[in-house]
Amino acid sequence: MRHKFILWIDDMQNWSHIVTSNLSILATKYDINLVVLPQLNGEDLEQIFMMYPFDLIVMDYHMEPFNGDKYIAQIREEEHLDNIPILFYSQDQNVDLNNLIGSMRNVYVTNRASVEDRIKEFIFPNI
Repeated sequence: MRHKFILWIDDMQNWSHIVTSNLSILATKYDINLVVLPQLNGEDLEQIFMMYPFDLIVMDYHMEPFNGDKYIAQIREEEHLDNIPILFYSQDQNVDLNNLIGSMRNVYVTNRASVEDRIKEFIFPNI
């Protein structure tokens, strides 16, 4: 059994439980132990990154006390976290997420409606 770890940072997690459930069903089908660790914001990231070898970070834009781009910048300051892809999303179509991330490496932008499909691309690439 393979293990996959996702850190999902979103202050409005009610909707993400549906996506997480769908992903868990798919993971079970392909003999993958999927662990999704939800966080309400990007606080205590140092401790969280010591807990699991994350395969993906899923990051919302609109959060308190900082928006997701600030947390992404903090994560990218840590050299040992450069290799973890970050999926950055917003439900607000008026926010230019690409402009916010600038030239940060390994950060991928999507809208909230496409988050589940994009996660599947990272976690289940050969399926």
